[in-house]
Amino acid sequence: MTTTTTTYVTYDLPGLVAPEQYACTVEDRDPYRAADDAPRGAYAFTFHDIVNTEVDGETLRSQPRNRSGRYFIGGTIRTVDEVAAMPGDHKILVENMRSNGWDWVIFCPPGNVQPFGEGDAVITTIRVIP
Repeated sequence: MTTTTTTYVTYDLPGLVAPEQYACTVEDRDPYRAADDAPRGAYAFTFHDIVNTEVDGETLRSQPRNRSGRYFIGGTIRTVDEVAAMPGDHKILVENMRSNGWDWVIFCPPGNVQPFGEGDAVITTIRVIP
C-alpha cells in the first residue's frame, strides 16, 4: 500500500453566468507564487490536498482535504455600512450582505463582488506581463 498527497491550487475566474475554475498541482502552498502564476483574469484561489492510496493495483482518491481560505488577488474589502455609504445604488448588495450574514465583501479587480470571510486574505503582487 502506497500513499501520496498532492497539493492543488484552484483559481476562480469570472464566467459568463457563474465563476469558472481552473485547478493544477503545486509544489507548496506559497500564496504569492500562486498569485504570480495565476491565469489572466483570476481573482481568487484556494489550496487543497488530495490523498491517493494504491491498494492491489487500484488507486483510491480522497475527497479534497485541508482546504485553505480564499486568497483574493487584489481588491477592496468593505463592510455593509461602507457599501451602504458608497455613491450609487447598492441596495441589493446591502440586502444580500444582511440576509446572508456577510460582515464583509471584496470588490475584485475584474469588477465582481464576492463575500469575504474568516480565513480569507488579500494578496497584492506586482506582476510583469510581457
